Amino acid sequence: MEALPLKPFACAAAVMAALMFGSAPALADESESANGGGGHNVVQVVNRVDGRLNVRGRVDFNIITGPTVRPVNAAYAYSSCNGCQTLAVALQINLISMTATDIRPVNLSKAINYSCHDCLTVADAVQYTIAVADPERVEPRVEELFDTMQAELAAARSTPSLTVAVADIDAVLVQFVDLANSLIAAKDATAEPTTPGAGPPPADLSP
Repeated sequence: MEALPLKPFACAAAVMAALMFGSAPALADESESANGGGGHNVVQVVNRVDGRLNVRGRVDFNIITGPTVRPVNAAYAYSSCNGCQTLAVALQINLISMTATDIRPVNLSKAINYSCHDCLTVADAVQYTIAVADPERVEPRVEELFDTMQAELAAARSTPSLTVAVADIDAVLVQFVDLANSLIAAKDATAEPTTPGAGPPPADLSP
């Protein structure tokens, strides 16, 4: 895939600015970062339908063999409806070399409401950056983590309750407590009618 024209952190920040202020960023959901330091996983969902539960998530897997480690993982959820629930989940697993010297993974989440009454919005970003002797040799425990996350996201898309989906994702983290030292988790949730500074949802993001 083509490299993004912006640095990874700037791209993630552009999505947040778009959601807060209504402008539309030009970026791909997935791409190798411009500096070669890892993947770029951005999950964004906008819910405009009254009474609807809208769930979107993705698991991203990266093998980073070089000295620079700068993968980006970001979840953004935006609601502008009545009695609705919205969940964005970004899950990223990065295998890196023990000899890596520039290790700066980015993990972001933001939940935003705009003119949203009786609604709940959650953004959940979960990022594992695991140092191993050979990043190209995937250990069974890492494969198990990937498969478990994939299955949980598939189940979350059809769950009748946002709170159940969030609890089930949290339960996955508990199952892999042995990898907790490599984990960065960021969760943002809001039930307020309008998030301070938020504007109408961008027209060109998900419906």
